Amino acid sequence: MECIPCFVRQALDALTQVCDRETEIDRVLKVVLAEIAGFDRALSPPDMGRIIHAIVRQELGHADPYRAIKQRSTQEALRVMPQVRERIERSERPFYTAVRFAMAGNIMDYALASFWSEGQLSDTLAKAQSQPMDEGKVDELKQAIDQAETILWLADNAGETVFDRLLIEQLSDKRILYAVKQSPVINDATRQDAIEAGLEPWVELIDNGTDAPGTVLSLCSSTFCNVFDRADVIIAKGQANFETLNEVDRDVYFLTQIKCGVIARHYGYGVGDWIVTTPSALAERKFCQGGLL
Repeated sequence: MECIPCFVRQALDALTQVCDRETEIDRVLKVVLAEIAGFDRALSPPDMGRIIHAIVRQELGHADPYRAIKQRSTQEALRVMPQVRERIERSERPFYTAVRFAMAGNIMDYALASFWSEGQLSDTLAKAQSQPMDEGKVDELKQAIDQAETILWLADNAGETVFDRLLIEQLSDKRILYAVKQSPVINDATRQDAIEAGLEPWVELIDNGTDAPGTVLSLCSSTFCNVFDRADVIIAKGQANFETLNEVDRDVYFLTQIKCGVIARHYGYGVGDWIVTTPSALAERKFCQGGLL
């Protein structure tokens, strides 16, 4: 039930990005509210979010309400990138440090907060190297990457893509397919956003064929699903990918910050935790949390 007011806030946020006419905002919000009232609660929150944001775009006739925010986010991330890269290069363990900064970049999220500020990014980057995290899972991720030829990277937010790039620079001998959204939704990265982040020389850009937050495999293109099935390693950034893929039958490596109380309680995390995990580890965690072990 807690997801419902969050959906309404998301719709209002999207509307006010590109519309200042109160009567028009009121009209579209009523369409959204009617849709929410009929939602099948078996859908994942990203499934529902896709529908809500499609309504906003269609009703306003605006293809990308978050375009200005995405550009600003990318510019801010590019501004701090040289300092972050220097910290990675000076680190005794560059890969591990780059993972931490890739995780820090996940703060650039407009789906779960009504605002984002440069101060939030600065604060998150400042604690990147000291934030508690499962180093054992990072070891496991590194081992999987070392043994892989092809890595599928599921992108999350524009701006965050810049910090993904800094970790990808550590994987220069690997073939990396960087998957973005086919068309805009919230501030999720599209091909244009990834290009603006400077990722094109480092990866093969592909899209997943959808405008859904996260990766809803039932909606993705057959081309993307084929890549998903064949990749040696899958890295999934952000909470929406976590929500949509946490029960898939293969070990996707999730890199995300927990920003939602519902997700935190369901898996026994705290809001603000940084997690590196896989579906199999999550299943075991839920089993333990349920008092069955």
